[in-house]
Amino acid sequence: MNFKFSLAVISAAGVLLIIALFIANQGPISLPPERPAYQASVCTDTPEYRPGMSSVPGMRFVPVVSGDVSSARFHWTTSYGRFLLWDPPGYRAVEYGREVVTDLRPVYWSYDPGNMSGPRPPVTIDLTVEDPGSGMVLTRTGVLIGWEEYDTAVMRDPCPR
Repeated sequence: MNFKFSLAVISAAGVLLIIALFIANQGPISLPPERPAYQASVCTDTPEYRPGMSSVPGMRFVPVVSGDVSSARFHWTTSYGRFLLWDPPGYRAVEYGREVVTDLRPVYWSYDPGNMSGPRPPVTIDLTVEDPGSGMVLTRTGVLIGWEEYDTAVMRDPCPR
């Protein structure tokens, strides 16, 4: 009788070992990817811009960000041209150059209208959203601006997703 009991225990252990090996060979269980805590895009309501336009001082860029960014810093850089801030109540344009750090407000981008007869380089506008306390990057994004005829800056997708 001891022999039968031992054979039953050994058989059960063997079945458990086979099941464990089968599960181990299946690899890790894949979980759905976590959505990043923060996501950003840059939108404009002025997808075409020339310095001669009198209604705005530049192409207006608005950061669109998911997550709590109420206290975040928005670090804007451009490969060509310059940034401006143009806020109420005075609506006086303040030039900041190729880099500016703001809060959630829109920024404006413009360029020197000189040399209208020559080609201009493609423009990259980058936005990095940073935690003000640690300086940690929460998210980043960017957009490209092309040209029509040498003087009209054009953003083909006014609000990429």
